[in-house]
Amino acid sequence: MKNKLRPTLFFSFVLLIFASCSNVKWNSSFSEAKKIATKKDKDIFMVISGGAESSDEFKSTVLDSKDFLSAVGKKFELLFINLSADGLKDLSQEELSKVYDENSKIIMDYSVTDELTMLMLNQDGYWLKSFPYADKYKDPALLIADLFADDEKVSMAHDYISAIKKFDGTDRAKAINNLYEFTDENYKAPLLPLCYEIPDLDSENNTGLLGKYELIIAYDRADKILSAENVDQAAQVFVDAAEHGHLDRSQKFEAYFTAAYLYPLVGSTNFDKMCELLEQAYDSNPSDPHVNEVTDLLQNIRDMKLVYENSQNQQPQETGQ
Repeated sequence: MKNKLRPTLFFSFVLLIFASCSNVKWNSSFSEAKKIATKKDKDIFMVISGGAESSDEFKSTVLDSKDFLSAVGKKFELLFINLSADGLKDLSQEELSKVYDENSKIIMDYSVTDELTMLMLNQDGYWLKSFPYADKYKDPALLIADLFADDEKVSMAHDYISAIKKFDGTDRAKAINNLYEFTDENYKAPLLPLCYEIPDLDSENNTGLLGKYELIIAYDRADKILSAENVDQAAQVFVDAAEHGHLDRSQKFEAYFTAAYLYPLVGSTNFDKMCELLEQAYDSNPSDPHVNEVTDLLQNIRDMKLVYENSQNQQPQETGQ
């Protein structure tokens, strides 16, 4: 009886393994991938493609290979975002709008500029590691090896994230700061909701981090409202942070300077306001390493103001001719 049963059990076992490998597939929804990764307690391997032929070839020969899927699918939730219009023609207007909104946010949050972007994220979407596309990754084994390699920095990031979830108050604020400092500059945007917590977590500024995050929050708030029509309101966000927040002298210098920079950024000719803000930047920290740049910029703006005013005064005469 045992001898007859053994081959059947072995065959069933092989089929089970094969089925588990073949069931591994790429998710195309960021929100769904995060939900599944959280449920299964996995990190996410996200690949973002612009839809070029080279990207399609990489997916078919490497990412969709049996070796890659069977190995990487066990440890990571696989997420493939195709930014091209391929596969969108059959979607309803509501579905299309949802895909567009999600993909637009991904592009902004992860500073997507390359034809192929490969990132390791935690289940919340926080950046852990980048995999710049290189010819070596045409061999699936090398990409698998890099994904599975022990990485001390990734382990540290997981520790910071665990501390954020575990602690409250100033300990949570410190953990958020540790993760923020760890994160590559291009991938900090997903951390902004955490940054907004700092003023409440450490209202007495016991960590000394409050001014730093008030300035980070000011950048985000100003960016959301900045336009030619709202430039005064956007600049005021930085002024308020400098005058009513906990910024140190260097941070105040940066706040006033950034407020002044917003005006030429949107094509404003409010030269008086630019000069006023640059003067406030100088006064807030005369020993700042960039103070000479401010004094030079002030003179340039004053010169530009004279040229602009002269051109405006001459316009009626030229029109009359």
